[in-house]
Amino acid sequence: AAARAGAARRGGQVPADRPPVRQRLRRPARLLPLVHGPGQGQGLPGRRHRRCGLTLFPFGVTMTSTLPKQPVTAFDSRELRKALGRYATGVTVITARAPEGRRIGVTANSFTSVSLDPPLVAWCPAKSAPSLPALRQSTHFAVNVLAADQHHLSRQFATPAPDKFAGVTTTEGLGGAPLIEGALARFECRTVRWVDAGDHVICLGHVERFDTSDGEPLVFHAGAYHVATPHPDV
Repeated sequence: AAARAGAARRGGQVPADRPPVRQRLRRPARLLPLVHGPGQGQGLPGRRHRRCGLTLFPFGVTMTSTLPKQPVTAFDSRELRKALGRYATGVTVITARAPEGRRIGVTANSFTSVSLDPPLVAWCPAKSAPSLPALRQSTHFAVNVLAADQHHLSRQFATPAPDKFAGVTTTEGLGGAPLIEGALARFECRTVRWVDAGDHVICLGHVERFDTSDGEPLVFHAGAYHVATPHPDV
């Protein structure tokens, strides 16, 4: 109104009222259910940036890819197990102390390193393992890497028995986990997480202490024990 009065006094043309400036409406963000928080199975929304096309996620949330579903292929489990056995591994005995004080020991070749910083390792027991409930209640576990002359311990801890530690010399490690004398390496680990994985579970551990000794490792390949030897061409 003031602008119209000023223009009239100057003898100019009175401008018509300008229409209100139209506010640009932003389109709502597109939600992408691609994010899973720690320990969560439900997707959290990501926000698609309008210009650059990037997807923005809440801080501290891990992004995982959404892969197209593939048709399930039926395998003969025995043949698959035989094929997986072509991959040579070392042999370990995983030990722990049950809450009531009982010593636990199981043979495992599913041990693997995961990370150096932080120092993480993992192993994968079967859900059918009798000692699994006690293992899941233990705060710590130890990984004892067997030497070539300890193949009898591999069989001993793989066989059900009232006392698997009979005749085995051990010392007590962190959390009460038994440490087997003569093992090539012993990793004392704090249990970090258990992850469901089909008919097995994955146990993730944080290495808090370890030691090593000299010797040759026990090797398991194609269902049999072997001794590692240097390659003649290397």
